[in-house]
Amino acid sequence: MRPRTLLAAAVLAAGAGIALVPQQATANGCVHANFAGGVGSANDPFRVSTPAQLQAAAAGSCVSYSFVLTNDIDLTGRGEFTPIGDLFFPFIGTWDGRGHSITGLSISSPAGEGYGLFGTTIGATIRNMTVRGSVSGGFPYAGIVVGLANDTTISGVHASGTVSSVGPSGGIAAYLEGSGSSVTDSSVDASVTANGGASAGGIAGEAGESVSLTRVQVKGPVEAPYASAGGVVGMATGAAISLATTTSNLNGNVAGGVIGTALPGTATATSVTDSSATGRVVGGAGMLGSLGGIIGNACAGNPSIVRTFFAGELLAVPGSSPTTGGILGGTNPCVVAVAPTGTVTGNLWNTDTAGAAGAGTGVGAGKTTIQLKQIGTYTEQGWSIVNGWEAAGSSTWGICPEVNNGYPYLQWTGAGRACVTPTTPAALTATVLPSRTRMTSGQRLRIGIRVKNGGGTTSASVTSCLRLPARMVVVRAPGATRSGRTACFSAGSLAAGATTTKTLTARAVSARRVTVAIGGTAQGTGATTVAAAPKGVIVTPRRARARVTG
Repeated sequence: MRPRTLLAAAVLAAGAGIALVPQQATANGCVHANFAGGVGSANDPFRVSTPAQLQAAAAGSCVSYSFVLTNDIDLTGRGEFTPIGDLFFPFIGTWDGRGHSITGLSISSPAGEGYGLFGTTIGATIRNMTVRGSVSGGFPYAGIVVGLANDTTISGVHASGTVSSVGPSGGIAAYLEGSGSSVTDSSVDASVTANGGASAGGIAGEAGESVSLTRVQVKGPVEAPYASAGGVVGMATGAAISLATTTSNLNGNVAGGVIGTALPGTATATSVTDSSATGRVVGGAGMLGSLGGIIGNACAGNPSIVRTFFAGELLAVPGSSPTTGGILGGTNPCVVAVAPTGTVTGNLWNTDTAGAAGAGTGVGAGKTTIQLKQIGTYTEQGWSIVNGWEAAGSSTWGICPEVNNGYPYLQWTGAGRACVTPTTPAALTATVLPSRTRMTSGQRLRIGIRVKNGGGTTSASVTSCLRLPARMVVVRAPGATRSGRTACFSAGSLAAGATTTKTLTARAVSARRVTVAIGGTAQGTGATTVAAAPKGVIVTPRRARARVTG
């Protein structure tokens, strides 16, 4: 079942004389006193801090205003929540959670079209909040955050709980449509189920052309026993998914780690870029069943799948024979006259976990678990990946044994902070520093040795030594251990990037003009001994003219 275009709702509303623009508050409409302050404008939004104020936002005349949460709100024990916005009064305003949470959301009434905290939205902005609750029943479209979303921007939203519907179901939204719709920097930890032949997705049950989903994380089971189940989107038609990671276990007639069914839009190919799936993909019981590590089923020649990996299982239900593949489970002829052409490159799947089922469609390269935990496997595929955590974020992926069971992780998630920074030996350099390069016999000369730990990531316990030539003697060397004309200093622990300098005073004696060479060394734990370049000093007899030779 395809949803009616939400823009049609605006037309219906206009025909019924319903204005979808901000109106002046009235006694029977969006009363200012129903909120904790504000006037509903972008600069002075209505402030919501209690369950009653949250429910007041669902009033038909309030759906075009701006709101902010000023407190965490718990709806537990308060009965059914009426969604904010519906098909005739869609929410078209801005909602900023400001990092607060709404918990205990409960919706189970079977009436209406879209159900969630928000029922139907058009041109709305929803951001910066956590929503926990249960949305279940006979709804056509159900999501924890929003049912039907058209040209709606969702960012920084985190949803958890359960969703169950006879129609498309999603952890955040049941259906996303319109080129202005997007979900970014968001996550879901929920159980999502679509019964009755509809699609289910960890983020969205269905996503239409030009919808964008980027920097999203999903965990929790996703089931669509009679249709398409996807870790991120159940059915995508020309949508773009990037920088997504999911650990969801999936069950569907068509099931894919990221997308269940991928269809082409009229102008854009459905795409999955720089994403991963590590959950179990199960199903394929019905006709045309297919199971894929990244995409369950797609139009032939579409979509684009670039730099993805799958490290889960592919399991057909007993008695079924679905098509399978470690990246793409199966393909069918395109039903559009001219389908956009997709690109498939840089994809990897686990031969140990997916087994023979992974090789089905021949898309992507099969690698062992050990190989998939080695950075070289990815660099040879053109991935932007580094060892460990990279706070600057110039690389898309990171890899280390402590995170994601040793598989690559996306740098944007911040998971790499748990990586143990690889240690590399200290890298010492030593420089001899005579206070001058000429002197008269009998004069005193100050000599230093500078040591720098200029590389690596570890500190070193450093010892530096100065070696004087035959015509020089040590006069004073505080803190040094002396042996003949050699004086050694303990510099203590020298951190990476740090420098230390030790000095002594020497005197030269010569009856003729000579050039003497002063040498030095530095040695530290975790680093090899390094020698300083010798420095020459000219010594001339008394009353002789001294000069510098270089």
